[in-house]
Amino acid sequence: GKKAFIRSMESSDAYVLSFRNDGESRQSAVEETGGLLNLRKQAEALGGSMIVETDPDFRLVLNLPKG
Repeated sequence: GKKAFIRSMESSDAYVLSFRNDGESRQSAVEETGGLLNLRKQAEALGGSMIVETDPDFRLVLNLPKG
């Protein structure tokens, strides 16, 4: 992709960060190794979560608790 789109939202108890790009869509799942795997581990260690979607485009969503 050539462009990245980042959206941040805040609720009373969490921050939600959404990242996507304008790259070509993938039919297969993204294998979480290296950076993505480490990002998931860090989010989960904080009590948060991470979602990776590939259809119709790549999107990564981090849900991080406040505090």
